[in-house]
Amino acid sequence: MGVSMRKIFILGATKYSFMIHELICQEKQYEIVGHSVNEKYLEECRPLCDEAGVELFPLENLSQYADENGVVYVLNTLGYTNMNRTRQKIQAECLSLGYQSVNYISDRAIVLSKLKGTGNIVFPGAYIGTNISIGDCNVIYAGCVLTHDIQIESFNFVAANVTIGGEVHIGNNCFLGMGATLKNRINVSDFSLIGASAYLAHSTKKCEVVVPEKSVTLSKSSFEISLTPKPE
Repeated sequence: MGVSMRKIFILGATKYSFMIHELICQEKQYEIVGHSVNEKYLEECRPLCDEAGVELFPLENLSQYADENGVVYVLNTLGYTNMNRTRQKIQAECLSLGYQSVNYISDRAIVLSKLKGTGNIVFPGAYIGTNISIGDCNVIYAGCVLTHDIQIESFNFVAANVTIGGEVHIGNNCFLGMGATLKNRINVSDFSLIGASAYLAHSTKKCEVVVPEKSVTLSKSSFEISLTPKPE
């Protein structure tokens, strides 16, 4: 007789939420009962859930769907809006209602550290090296490389293909944009925003914003650059 999967609710009803839903179904880590949002957003989100073929439940009333042990398990898939504070607010609401968070750590990620936090999402293709500490409700996207001896607190969003050097500390509510690279032995303070493709070589102050130089749009066409004849 097979072991039954833990039943969970996914918090959020966006394309991002449905993507995570699909990944969980592929890997069969949990049985998804449905998605959940605050009651005031039900009608707004219902068409999206109907289109995706998933059930939608009011966040405030999930206790009536508790498992045989009286526990409601949730996975928070809200994004980085408002420097992750929206996700943080919903997480606090869930805790106040007595719900318990689960991690989604993809079977297709390479994880060499024991992650003790809850509510974290680690996408397929991420690499988490040795002696890595991660708090609660962080998102580690596909292609990220966390080398070694890194401490990440809570409610951070690490976008695709970010590389973090060794002995780095990242505070709370930070956003690291796609393809950013963080030098080793630096401290990224709370609410820091590191833009896509930035190279961060210094420690940041609280709420600091670091972005790379803007890309330049040339006046020449791609056919002039490549010396390929322009199509008729």
